[in-house]
Amino acid sequence: MPSSKVLDFGSADGAMLEFFSQININAVGLEPSGLNVSFSKSRGHTVINEYLEEDTFPSNTFNVIFTQDSLHFLSNIGKTFQIFRNILHEKGIIVCRDKQYHFSGLKPLG
Repeated sequence: MPSSKVLDFGSADGAMLEFFSQININAVGLEPSGLNVSFSKSRGHTVINEYLEEDTFPSNTFNVIFTQDSLHFLSNIGKTFQIFRNILHEKGIIVCRDKQYHFSGLKPLG
């Protein structure tokens, strides 16, 4: 998986970005909180400070989308997953964990 590109959706303070970095996985964070983005960037991580929109990333950018405890903040989860499908490679996967929904899962889209 070291050649994979991972999106850490809702990367918060960058804890998972740090983990991915330590195991040589190319990851980028997407985080709307400016304070969290500043902290993550100060640790050397690549983080985009915005909400996910259709034009945030080109199609087929990521092999993996990781999200943890972020989905319950979304007003339109369906739209978010449509964008996920577009920015994932054909055989890409989504790894999500959200305590608010009492859900953990790993599922390919397709």
